[in-house]
Amino acid sequence: MSTLFQRKSRPLVGVDISGSAIKLVELTGSDENPEVVAFAVEPLPEGAIVDRQVNDADILANALRRTLQRAGTRTQRAALAVPGASVISKVIPMPATLSESDMEEQIQVEADQYIPYPISEVSLDFEVIGPSATDPDAVDVLLAACRREHVEALTQVLELAGIEPAVIDAEPFALENACDYLRRQMAADAHTVAVVDIGNSTTHVNVLHDGDSVFSREHTIGGRVLTEEIARAYGMEPGEAAQKKKENDLPDDYRDTILLPFFDEIAQQIDRSFQMFFASARVSQQIDQLLIAGGSAYLDGIVEHIGGRLQIAAERARPLSNLRVARGARSANLERNEAALLLALGLASRTFDRAR
Repeated sequence: MSTLFQRKSRPLVGVDISGSAIKLVELTGSDENPEVVAFAVEPLPEGAIVDRQVNDADILANALRRTLQRAGTRTQRAALAVPGASVISKVIPMPATLSESDMEEQIQVEADQYIPYPISEVSLDFEVIGPSATDPDAVDVLLAACRREHVEALTQVLELAGIEPAVIDAEPFALENACDYLRRQMAADAHTVAVVDIGNSTTHVNVLHDGDSVFSREHTIGGRVLTEEIARAYGMEPGEAAQKKKENDLPDDYRDTILLPFFDEIAQQIDRSFQMFFASARVSQQIDQLLIAGGSAYLDGIVEHIGGRLQIAAERARPLSNLRVARGARSANLERNEAALLLALGLASRTFDRAR
């Protein structure tokens, strides 16, 4: 069975390939005491990723080689993630007496009940998540499937770069794992915390209640929207607009006419997620704290603006603030990119998974 959740114990690097950059993190040590031993961010040329799909595998493979070299790692195994929109996931009950191999056989036989594609066209895997709340003789099993073409596009990039594809994860699951590295940043009296990762093309909203993930949603808006608006308004090429945005080197009217409306749109999408959470969950009717991650978390004033708009205590995510960092990985660049590394960090944490 092709897997989305392969379990390996050998070291690997977490690689986040977005439309704007490749971000890499490598962890060592243990799940309880991890250490960052390698890190790198490598910008990508326009068009390497289009609509969140691989458009030019050769360009991406070359960029990945540069990322590995920049990080100074010799690890030849990687974990990557497919976009959440390309993954179908279902929680299904199965008899608790079944072995893992028996579950695999039964899922292969019954998968067409849950997956709207021919089984030959998907990569599929499962994970037992615990006893069923409705049947004492059953366990709940998370079933996840992705069109094989999406998985093969990513593995092709790795193979061209000479890297073994050890794990192909799903972005929502990897981000959920990464939230573990934010627990020390969560206020002691904050029972319900939202972690919002504003990426290049999407914004992921994860809600945790008393440390457990209870809600997640993905919105198709991210930093790329702001870059495109800058390019349109000031007659720039996308690459120039992205650089000007990063350097905050734009005309005087930029903040009021472009930046603040973008903040408002992000806040509106986040609020929609919260309203869905309140309507569907019984654990809480308020968000106590908001942690903002992703590359856009470094936009001047975004944390304060969104926190004020939603009337929630907000701060930039600092997932590395309580992790040990090896001397070779320490740099000012690491601190400047910390909030953008959440997905790569969640993928890197797969190095601590039990063997399977």
